[in-house]
Amino acid sequence: MDTKKQALEKLKGHIKPDTGKWKEDVQWRRENRGWLRKSQKIAFDILQTLRAQKRSQKDLAAAMNVSPQQVNKWVKGRENFTLETIDKLERALGVDLLQQGQQTQSQALTHSFKTHYEAVSAEKEKIQSAEGGTRVIKLNPSEFTIAQQTG
Repeated sequence: MDTKKQALEKLKGHIKPDTGKWKEDVQWRRENRGWLRKSQKIAFDILQTLRAQKRSQKDLAAAMNVSPQQVNKWVKGRENFTLETIDKLERALGVDLLQQGQQTQSQALTHSFKTHYEAVSAEKEKIQSAEGGTRVIKLNPSEFTIAQQTG
């Protein structure tokens, strides 16, 4: 028992006092959630566009006459973009970043649905050919499940 107390005291000696910094960070993120999400969406759209155009962040930096570090800062998703910066990015990339997010979400949903539909169709064919029986595919909003039909 004495050894446990000694170990606990030694452990307590290594614990740093809570500075409260993490609480301030959480509060800041909550207060700025709206524009942070928009910044993340813009950052994601920049990265997607660069990938689609087979360009690097360095290429974008050179085209905009800014440092690669500045572009890296933008694509981290914590930049409070000005309209001027967004306009310069749009001209350098040749896209409309404020509208692109809507298209990207739509394309992502279509791709996701198509992928899930193909997976369910393939699974249905495997089951029917393997067992020769009938199964019912039930589609839930968040997942696909396969249940055996009774009766």
